[in-house]
Amino acid sequence: MLSNIYLHYVLDLWFERRFKKSCLGFAELTRFADDYVALFENQAEAERFRQEMEERLGAFGLRVAPEKTAVLLFDGSLLQGRRKRAEKPATFTFLGFVHYLKQGRSGRMTVARRPSIKARERFIRKAKEWLRAHLHVPVREQRAHLIRMLNGLYQYFGLYHCLHPLNAVRLRVQRLWFWALRRRSQKAHRRCDWATLNTRAWFKLPLPRLTQAWV
Repeated sequence: MLSNIYLHYVLDLWFERRFKKSCLGFAELTRFADDYVALFENQAEAERFRQEMEERLGAFGLRVAPEKTAVLLFDGSLLQGRRKRAEKPATFTFLGFVHYLKQGRSGRMTVARRPSIKARERFIRKAKEWLRAHLHVPVREQRAHLIRMLNGLYQYFGLYHCLHPLNAVRLRVQRLWFWALRRRSQKAHRRCDWATLNTRAWFKLPLPRLTQAWV
């Protein structure tokens, strides 16, 4: 809470009251806790922002993480053929989402999002650790816990372009559960083949769903 208030003064107010007013084109800053993205119409102003922002933070004993800080060309005209450049629009990760530009059939450019690989792998790792620690819990209790985990993931990442990668996560969790069930005992190993388990209602896990259709 205190760090959030501190950055509101150090960064947010400075950007709105001083830096943004000196920009000739569009400029906007979005921040959540200590993660933030700044968008500029002109590349020169983006470069200037990075320099002055680092100086501003340094005056308060703060600094940015170099490996997480970059000036990127996030320009939809590169996909529309308006500018003759060899590079493609950059992508960036913010709050667990990879943000990228996508051109629809009508030609309209939109900002699409998908769960980052890091976020997905972190979830898979947590599911694997939980199954390992609760190997002999009754299967219906295991299912109830995995459903709660997946529903939490769907609630946060349930955007339109996220459904396919979320379904891939669901299948990987189900595969981890399958191998955990086979390790329970030799008797369980004999009757726990993939085809048989897929016919059991208790082995089903919920499909991803659209939870944030307005985003």
